[in-house]
Amino acid sequence: MALRISIRSRPDDKIEGVVVSLRPAVLAVLFVALALTSTRVSAQDWSGIDEAAVDAVGSGEIPGVVVLLGRGDEIVYRRAWGSRRVVPDHVAMTEDTIFDIASLTKPFGTTLAVMSLVERGQVKLDGPLGRYLKEFRGRAHDMVTIRRLLTHSAGLPAIPPSGTLNPGFPKAAALLAKVPFDYPPGTAFQYSDTGFILLGEMVRRVWASRSTATSTTTSSRRSACATRASIHRGRSAAVWRPPNT
Repeated sequence: MALRISIRSRPDDKIEGVVVSLRPAVLAVLFVALALTSTRVSAQDWSGIDEAAVDAVGSGEIPGVVVLLGRGDEIVYRRAWGSRRVVPDHVAMTEDTIFDIASLTKPFGTTLAVMSLVERGQVKLDGPLGRYLKEFRGRAHDMVTIRRLLTHSAGLPAIPPSGTLNPGFPKAAALLAKVPFDYPPGTAFQYSDTGFILLGEMVRRVWASRSTATSTTTSSRRSACATRASIHRGRSAAVWRPPNT
């Protein structure tokens, strides 16, 4: 059976528990790897990782796996098992296989970028999305907050409707703003690619406005300095007299 982890989201108390399922074979590899890296590297026995990986691949839970362990700047263990492809034919897994990390970009890419802006005071977690994406301004989207987008509780559909992303942004934002809610924001949980796509666009716009503001401020400061220098030179020229010869 898969491990079931119940998580209750806050501050929306109405959101039901979220259940995350992880395959036991994958967990076994992770747990063994984490346990081994917590001890001294010099006296390490990596057989536990080998056994867990072989079991995971042999059971059919996963086609293949690569494990890399590091401490500081040193790679202390790296090995591949199984296949990197199973159709149309099997291709052996290699240590340099490039994986599609897919939705891992949500916590490790988008979320970190959003929280970086929150830390800088440029984004408010409980602020409405319309504050940052003009297409979502208005009473209809007031309850779609950044926090709810991050916690998949903003009422948006799981997947963007067909054709809404075809024009690319910013036009796609206007199309997504017209999509009806699947449920009232803050009342339920539904894993949503749509929400994180909009968060990514929000990050892009906020950073772009920040860069523009920084550039404008720098340009203004340079202009002011040049003006002061010009005035200073003018004053110097007005009062300077060549010596009598």
